[in-house]
Amino acid sequence: VATDFDERYRNATLEVTVGLRLPPRAIAEVRLTLRDLQNKAIRLDPDVLRFASTAAETTVRIPVGPVTMRDAEHPRLYTLEARVIAGGATLEVVRRNVGFRKLEIHGNKFFVNGREIKLRGGNRHNIHPLRGRSVPAAFDLLDARLFREANINFVRTSHYPPTEAFLDACDRIGLY
Repeated sequence: VATDFDERYRNATLEVTVGLRLPPRAIAEVRLTLRDLQNKAIRLDPDVLRFASTAAETTVRIPVGPVTMRDAEHPRLYTLEARVIAGGATLEVVRRNVGFRKLEIHGNKFFVNGREIKLRGGNRHNIHPLRGRSVPAAFDLLDARLFREANINFVRTSHYPPTEAFLDACDRIGLY
């Protein structure tokens, strides 16, 4: 999932890439639902993607219109739901938080939604004092909160990928 804005940052576009692996001769569809900050559904066109091959991937750009922008000080998140349906049955439901923002770099300056942002950050290694690299999700959330309380808006992770729980915590709290 990626987001973009027009040149005036008024109307947003949602770009969704969906990949399915189906059994031979199977037909499936993916129904997309976007919910705003008040959990109200936003009309998407198209909102259904149809698949008829064994390994298929498609990307659609969906105009969304005016939305509430997201930045570090205002971590506003929408919810995108993708429901995989085949033979009339729901096979899988995937939900992702979506923040509508446009990130740009011009020269040595970083911009979010057309506004220059100063990054104040630090490094993070995913490690627990007693469990080593087996870090519980609550510890990821605590780390993100401690970064935010220290007036940090940017976290650089180490050479191995961060957990999804840490990335989700950063999204909810407003860390880049």
